[in-house]
Amino acid sequence: MSQEKELPPTAQHLRQLARKGRFPTAPEFRTGVQFVTALLAVAVLAPPAIHKMAAVSQHLIDRASDREPLLFDHGFFAPLSAAAVFFLTLGMIAACILVLTAVMETGVFGFFAENVRLDFQRINPVSGLKNIFGLPALKRIVFNIAEAVLISFATAYVLLSNLRSLLDAPSCGISCVGGLAVYLLGMLLALVAVIYLVFGALDLKISRVVFRHENKMSHSDVKRERKDTDGSPEIKAAMADARYELMSSAPMRRERVQEQRQEQQDASIVLLSDKEAVALRYQTGGDSAPVLIWRGPPSRVASLLATAPTTKVARNPEVVDHLASTPIGSEIPPALYPAVSRAMEEAGLTL
Repeated sequence: MSQEKELPPTAQHLRQLARKGRFPTAPEFRTGVQFVTALLAVAVLAPPAIHKMAAVSQHLIDRASDREPLLFDHGFFAPLSAAAVFFLTLGMIAACILVLTAVMETGVFGFFAENVRLDFQRINPVSGLKNIFGLPALKRIVFNIAEAVLISFATAYVLLSNLRSLLDAPSCGISCVGGLAVYLLGMLLALVAVIYLVFGALDLKISRVVFRHENKMSHSDVKRERKDTDGSPEIKAAMADARYELMSSAPMRRERVQEQRQEQQDASIVLLSDKEAVALRYQTGGDSAPVLIWRGPPSRVASLLATAPTTKVARNPEVVDHLASTPIGSEIPPALYPAVSRAMEEAGLTL
C-alpha cells in the first residue's frame, strides 16, 4: 500500500531532482528580467555608441565631399572601437544576466551531465499532452492574457495622457515629433517593464510552490533517504574515525575517573550552597593549604559521601561562591583561609 506523500521535499531530494534536470521554471520571470536588463543596457550604453557611429559616418561623408582619399586614421578607428566596445559590453552583460536569471529561477548553480543525456520520456506523447493541459501551461495562458490586457491599458494610458501633445506635434516640426516619440516610447517601455517584473516575481513564487507540491515525499521516502545518507562511504568513514577516537581515549578517561574517585575519598569537608557544593582536602598538621578536589551540584553530595563516609559537611554559601573561579586541584586562595578555618572548626576539624 502506497503511502500518501504529505511531507515537503528535503534539500537532498531537491538536489537529486536538479541533477536529473528537474527544477522549478518561471519563464515569465526570465522574460521580465531579460527585458528590463536589455532596456537598461540600451538606455545607458546606446547613446554614446550611436554618437560614435554617427561620428564615423560623418568622417566618411567629409572625406567623400572633399574628394580626399579615404584614410583609416584615428578619426575612423576611434569611434568604431567605441562602438565595438559597446556591443562587447552588451554581450557580456547579457551573458551574466542569463546565468544569474537561471540561478534565481531554478535555485541551482552548476552543470549536470545527466541533463543532456537522451531521455525518451521527454518525447513521450503522453508527457507532451500532460504538459499542454497541465498546470504550467494553464498558468502561462493566464499570465499571457493578463499581460496583454495590462499592456493594452498601459498603451491607452500613455496615448490618452499625451493626447494634446500628439495633436500639436504636426505643427511643431520634425524635431518636436521625434522628441515626443522618444518620450512616449520610453514611458510605454517603462510601464511594460514594471508589468513584466510584477508577473515575473509572481511566476517565480508560484513555480517554486507548485514544484515543491508536485515533489512531496512520503514518510518511507524520508526514511529511505536518511538510510542512504547514513550509509554513504563518507559518513561511514567519519563515524569510524569518531569510534576510533572514542575507543583510544576510553582508557585515559577510565584512569582519570579512578583518580577522581580516589581524591574524593580523601575529602576532608564538603561546603554547600543552594546551587553548588565543593569538597576540600586537608591533612591535619601539614604545611600545605586546603586543596579544592571536587565541585558539583548539591544533589551529588550523597554519592560523594557514600565513598567517603568520614567527610564532614558544612553549609557556607559565601566560601562556595568565592571558590567558583578556583580550578580543581588548586589550593584555596590565602584570602579564604579565615573563612575556611571557621567552617572546618564548626564541623569539628582543625586547620
